[in-house]
Amino acid sequence: MGIRSNIDLGHTLRQMRQAAGLTQAQLGDKASLRQRTISDVEQGRGCTTETLFALLTALGAEITVDARRVTDFIPGNY
Repeated sequence: MGIRSNIDLGHTLRQMRQAAGLTQAQLGDKASLRQRTISDVEQGRGCTTETLFALLTALGAEITVDARRVTDFIPGNY
């Protein structure tokens, strides 16, 4: 799955949380985060890498980074 924006990230984390059968508050407890933080992330407001890793750990998930093709780095190709 390709995540290219905070909106994509929030949508994906919401799907993962729901698939795990967790409320935002329950995920917050597992990740040592406030429910409001979970809500903000799921609404696409972004988060720190520390928060992201806490969420992924609590959900039993990980990040995989794939390099783009060289042509994708040409200015204007965003």
